Amino acid sequence: ILLYVGLLNYSRGVDTVLESLSEFIKINNNVFMILLGNGNAERYLRNMISKLSLEEYVGFGGWVDNKLVPEYIASADICVVPHHKCGHWNNTIPNKLFDYMAANKPVLVSDVVPMKRIVEEENCGLVYEDRSIEGFVSQLLRFQDAEFRNKLGQNGAKAVKERYNWDNDSAVMLKGIKMVLKQ
Repeated sequence: ILLYVGLLNYSRGVDTVLESLSEFIKINNNVFMILLGNGNAERYLRNMISKLSLEEYVGFGGWVDNKLVPEYIASADICVVPHHKCGHWNNTIPNKLFDYMAANKPVLVSDVVPMKRIVEEENCGLVYEDRSIEGFVSQLLRFQDAEFRNKLGQNGAKAVKERYNWDNDSAVMLKGIKMVLKQ
């Protein structure tokens, strides 16, 4: 079970996920993708699902209350952040990456600069080249090993507990504020 949570906009890369699933099911059709969220690309993505005959492999959950998102994450085997490369994503880290990691889930992310750095440094998932269907499928094949997924998920949870959390971030922010106030 793959999970994507977030806006369904064109820059989010869900189109690459769907095209990749169309290829992946030719190798292994034991896969299901859950899409949670809504946005201006939703109709386009629904049409893609129909054109690619993915109706039995993809489910739309629509917008869900944030309180329910942890349950969806818990039910997933792999969480995806497939954002397309652009100036914005190359300078932004989506919070969902840390939500997935904190929940002990391995992540599959596009090679957007900050996500790639975190995933590779923390060994908490796999990275594929943005828009590469072959790359996405190749990495998804590597995720078939449950023990491998579990290890990556544990690495992500450890990274959030030790490094990527508000306690650490607030200490850095307070230090910066104190330095500015001393000037």
